[in-house]
Amino acid sequence: MSDILEKRTVRIPPCTIEKKLIQEIGELLESQKSCKDRVNYILDGKTKDVRSTKIKDFVNADWGSSINRIIIETNPLLSDYSAGKQKEIPKVEINISLVYPEGSSFAVSGKDAT
Repeated sequence: MSDILEKRTVRIPPCTIEKKLIQEIGELLESQKSCKDRVNYILDGKTKDVRSTKIKDFVNADWGSSINRIIIETNPLLSDYSAGKQKEIPKVEINISLVYPEGSSFAVSGKDAT
């Protein structure tokens, strides 16, 4: 038996990052039952690093004046035992690089990557 894992990765062109956009992405992820309590928000800055598991805390934090990158990701979870059956939960990862914009991307992986 073979497992097939679909992957989609899309490059993000250079752009301005607003906290409101980050908050909307976080609220969308946190509203999904399969992602609840599994989201990590990471900011890598020249003067500060910020890590949080709640979007409100993340966007309300002082990000400093020079941001290298922002990562939003769901923790890997291969099985959902609360539903009484095993199933794969999709993984979401968003990497926004402000130092190397060509390194920015978002990816969704799972049996149905859409």
